[in-house]
Amino acid sequence: MVPDGESIKTMFLLNYKGTNVTTTKISEHVHSLTVHLDQQSENWRDVICETTKGDISGASFHAGYPPSDSSLQCETQDLESIDCFWNITRKIEDVEEVRRKYLLQESPCNIGPMHQLGKCSQKVELDAAERNWTLTVTNPLGKLELHDRVDLTKRVHMVAPDKVAASTVNPRNISLKWSWTVKKYSNLNITCQVDVSDGNSNTKIENFGVGLTAAVIKDLIPHWNYDVRVRCGTSQHFWKWGDWSNSVKIRTKGDVPDALDVWMKVKADPAVISWKVPLTNQSHGEIFDYKVSWAKTKDKNQSNQTNMSRSNHSLTLTLDPSEEYMVTVTARNINGSSSPSTIIIPRCNLCMKLTEHHTLQISSL
Repeated sequence: MVPDGESIKTMFLLNYKGTNVTTTKISEHVHSLTVHLDQQSENWRDVICETTKGDISGASFHAGYPPSDSSLQCETQDLESIDCFWNITRKIEDVEEVRRKYLLQESPCNIGPMHQLGKCSQKVELDAAERNWTLTVTNPLGKLELHDRVDLTKRVHMVAPDKVAASTVNPRNISLKWSWTVKKYSNLNITCQVDVSDGNSNTKIENFGVGLTAAVIKDLIPHWNYDVRVRCGTSQHFWKWGDWSNSVKIRTKGDVPDALDVWMKVKADPAVISWKVPLTNQSHGEIFDYKVSWAKTKDKNQSNQTNMSRSNHSLTLTLDPSEEYMVTVTARNINGSSSPSTIIIPRCNLCMKLTEHHTLQISSL
């Protein structure tokens, strides 16, 4: 509507690209504007009016919808309150968020900023029985009710274990402990999943028990770094896994090296004894040196031995070609020596049957 002495010259939506717009003159002072908005149109628009005297003014409008939220689902974390979640199926503008109201069991919900997933929490007296939970959604254009029938004792979404730490650390196993911030968990039959990662692979171990607060992790690599975290769920009425705890870094203690892979090259009387450099997950600590021992198989008590530096990985022996020899190689670190790896060097009559420079490889004993 415009003052006396003026009339509307034009009326339009600012920056609107659509074509389905109709302007109707009701009188010199009253005009109406009808716009059929498509789904791609913004909910906010400015209406601009220009009068015959060149004055420009206008107003803003907001196009809204009745509530269309869906899929109400309720659960509990602390066994003293209920958390209900649902899908918000339309983007909510700030003004609509203010105008939209939520009630859970007829009590107002303070749900905070809303995106695609809504959440409402409420303190409850928990008992082992099914109850109907109703979320009511209203705005100026309509009202909607969502329902979920649930026994909350069967829908426990556990919080993350607290203060996860290693109580005992050994070379190949770790004893793990944690605590609960929810005291009522001490009466629950719980299953917990321990995630063990060394950066290259993950292993998940499951443990069971009432009020479970500990687990043992086995088959680990000595002198190795691991990241460990824990999550749990109820065993009797499993609903979903709880939240993961914070990750804890644990390094296992060292151990003696694994047995070496040893082989030999023979031609006539010299023999070259060689061994693989242990990988990090085989050495279990820094290798100090290697010990090589050899003796005639018929007289093992008269053995010879030498220590080789960690930078050497072979030894050439000149032996009596008419005798059979047994050679043993071990690796040593701060924790001790590996199990011996033994090979047999045959007598010359057997050697001559081998192709010159033939290589024998024998698995560690």
